[in-house]
Amino acid sequence: MSLHVGLITLTDMDTAFDLGDVLSKEGHQISFYFSQHSLIRNGETPQEYREILAHRGVTPPNSKVNLFELPRMRDPRSLSTFLKIRKTILKDKVDVLHILAGPSEPWLAILAVLVRKIPVISTLIVPEANFGDHLGRYTKPINRILIAGSDMLLVNCCNMVGSVGEEYQINPNRIRHVPLGARTTSEKWLDSDEKEEKEVLFFGRSDPHKGLEYLIEAQPRINELVPEAKIIIASHGENLQICKNKIEDFGPYEIHEGYIVPEKMAALFSRCSLVALPYLSASTSGVLLTAYQFGKPVVVTDVGCLSEYVEQNKTGILIPPHNPKVLADSIVYLLKNDSLRKEMGRNARKWLDDHQSATTPKMISLYHEMIVSHHKHAVRANGLFRKPNEE
Repeated sequence: MSLHVGLITLTDMDTAFDLGDVLSKEGHQISFYFSQHSLIRNGETPQEYREILAHRGVTPPNSKVNLFELPRMRDPRSLSTFLKIRKTILKDKVDVLHILAGPSEPWLAILAVLVRKIPVISTLIVPEANFGDHLGRYTKPINRILIAGSDMLLVNCCNMVGSVGEEYQINPNRIRHVPLGARTTSEKWLDSDEKEEKEVLFFGRSDPHKGLEYLIEAQPRINELVPEAKIIIASHGENLQICKNKIEDFGPYEIHEGYIVPEKMAALFSRCSLVALPYLSASTSGVLLTAYQFGKPVVVTDVGCLSEYVEQNKTGILIPPHNPKVLADSIVYLLKNDSLRKEMGRNARKWLDDHQSATTPKMISLYHEMIVSHHKHAVRANGLFRKPNEE
C-alpha cells in the first residue's frame, strides 16, 4: 500500500532528503517540513529554492517542500509557528509523521504531542548529550517529551536499543533499530567530477565532540611524511575559532568557514582522498555515509556506534580517540597507498548500496506496522500522550 509520509527536521535535512528519495522510488508520496533559515542562505525565495531542489533531483517529483520561518529555539513565539506546522500537517493528510529529532530541540518534541491523532515515529538521533554540549542538560528531558508523544522510537545504533529502553523506561515494543539510511542525494549537487588530490577533509560543525583539534595536532606529522598533503576544513560553529587558534602554520590548510553550499560540499568530497572523523563522542554520522557515497574511505575514531558503519581496513580505519599520532599515521598510510585507498573507496560505495537495499524495506515495513498499531491502540480520549503498545 502506498503511503503519504511526512518528514520533519530542523537540522538534518540531508537525512530527510535521502529518506524521501528512497521512499519515493518505492512509490510513496513525501511531504517535507523544514526551517526556512536552515536551508536558504543565498538570497533565494522559497519558491526559487524549491525549484533548485527539483532541478537537481534532490526532491522527488511527487513531493512537497514546506518551509517555515522559525524564531530562535527558546523564543516562546515558536509555539505559534509549530501550531501552523501542525495545521499544515493535518491539512496534508499524511499517513505517518516521521520526526528526525536532533539534540535539545523542544519544539519537535512538543509537536509530537500536538499531532497525537496522526501516527508518529521519531528517530532519536542523539539519545545522550555529546561531549561538550552546553545544552546537554536539556537533552534527556526533551527526549522524554518526544518519546511520550511518539508511537514508535527509532535508534540508528544496534547497541542503543537496550540502553535507551532502560534509560527512558520505554516498553521494548516501542523501540526499533534501523541503521542510518544511506546517502543518495549529496552527489546530485556535483556539477563535474573533481580531480582527486592528496587532501584530507574534515566536514561539518566543529563542536567540541568532533575532535577537530586532534586533526590539527596530527597535521605536522602528516606533512612531515607526506609533504604535499593538505588539510581541508569545511566547518562552522563556535568551537572553530578555538581550533584555528591552535594552528601554527596555515600553509598546509584550506579553510572554508561558515555555511557550505551543497555544490561546494559535493566538490570537496569529490576531490579529497579521504575523510577524517576524529570524534570524541558520537551516535552515528551522516558525514561518514556522505564520504561513502563519494567513494572515499574514512579514518574514524571508535566511539559511539561508528564501528557499526565501518569495516576495518576495508571501508575505513578505526582508531582510538584522543590520539593524534595514530590519527596521523592512519591518514599517512592511506595517502601513501593509492591502490589500497581507491579499493577501500570502492568498498565503501558498495557497502552503501548493500546497506540501502536492506534498510529501505525495513523502514517501510515499520511505517505500516506502526499505522496498524496506532489505530488499534487509540490515543487516550482526553489525554496528551500516546498509549504504550503493550503487545
